[in-house]
Amino acid sequence: MSDPETAFGALLELLRETPEDAHGGWGVAADWPEPISLVVRYRPGVVGETRRVAHVVPMRPGEWHDYTLTAWGGTALDVPELEFLAPGKGMPRVECIRRTPIPHVPPKEVQA
Repeated sequence: MSDPETAFGALLELLRETPEDAHGGWGVAADWPEPISLVVRYRPGVVGETRRVAHVVPMRPGEWHDYTLTAWGGTALDVPELEFLAPGKGMPRVECIRRTPIPHVPPKEVQA
């Protein structure tokens, strides 16, 4: 897939069409160069508006997932109940933000 949003949409469509007794796994390919983070929240109508906060979900290369994702804050989330958000969108869940590691970015040199 070209980007995480497209892949997440395809996954949701696949789950809607899959019989309840089917099993499988999905994730980031083992040869992907680095982990990615998904930002998700419950779709409208699944929970009340005050619980529709943005969760950050780690996706590590070679790690496979089934029907449930676990956010950095520890919340287990059922994939068909979720929508994908672009990073920076939605009201963040404080626990997810607090526990999400910040990647080390070397400081830029200042031009005098």
